[in-house]
Order: sequence, then C-alpha cells, then structure tokens
Amino acid sequence: MNKEDFIRLYLRPKVTIWFCEPIFKYDIGIIVRERGVTLDEVGSYYCPWYYNVGTRQELNARFEDILGDSQARAVMVRDVESKIESKSHQIQQYIKDFQGKTEKSLYPFPIATDITFNKSLVLDGNKTLVALYQSWGKDKVIPVAEIYGSNLISILPDFCVVYRS
Repeated sequence: MNKEDFIRLYLRPKVTIWFCEPIFKYDIGIIVRERGVTLDEVGSYYCPWYYNVGTRQELNARFEDILGDSQARAVMVRDVESKIESKSHQIQQYIKDFQGKTEKSLYPFPIATDITFNKSLVLDGNKTLVALYQSWGKDKVIPVAEIYGSNLISILPDFCVVYRS
C-alpha cells in the first residue's frame, strides 16, 4: 500500500481533520506498511480517547481544548475500561458483535507508529480493537495498515497527548 492508497482508503472517509496530509505525502521518512500484529501488541497502542488524570471520565471537549489540558491523557487499548468508565457498556456490546468473526474477515486497521518515542496510535476502529483485545486470545494476529516514521506529531497532533500519557 502506498500513501495515496492510505489516504483514499482511510483518511478521507474516516479520520478527522487533525491530519496534515501534505507533510504525510511528501516526507520521505514517513512510510506506509502493512503487517500483522498480535492482539497482545495492540494492547499497548493508544486510542484517540482522552481522560483527565485521577478520574474515570472521558473528556468530551474540543480537541483544541484537550491539547491545551495538561491533565488530559490518551488511553491504551488494554486500559480503556479501567480508565474510562463510560466505555464499558459500549465495549461489551462490540464484544457480542464480534463473537462470530475470524481474523480473515478483518480489514487492516489504520494505525500510526512514531519510532522516536516508540508509541502507536489507533486512527480508526478503536471500539473494535478494544473488543477484540478483550475477547480473543492475545496471540491472535490481526492486519494493520501502519504509518511509520519519526516525529509524527507533525502530521497527527494527537501524538501531543500520547507523548505525555
């Protein structure tokens, strides 16, 4: 998969405006790759869901406000239910929905991995990945389409919150 394919398949229809497409397209240090990852590895990926330190409440604020909130943190896939109370029922419903699915029925999940800080961010499919993480074996391999490079904060401001998490 090349960058144009990634933009066409994932960014335009799904990912929000908080993505700098020109830098993504023309920075030769940022690549797109497809690979399989275990659900155990997915557990350490961050979701673009945010909470305040010391609470179990999801931040329902404009992204600009979340960026400026020093207490805002991103949550890892493995910690969603323990960090954000309101997601528990939603995740349980997704687990029920995915009981009959197999690895072969999944499309690649878009993620971004910043190699400077060795942190990965789920770009779409948060609820699905959390449900799979909780209900399937951690050794199961799922497909990802990955933006891979350093200093990804230049294309995804969500990494500002991920870095302090």
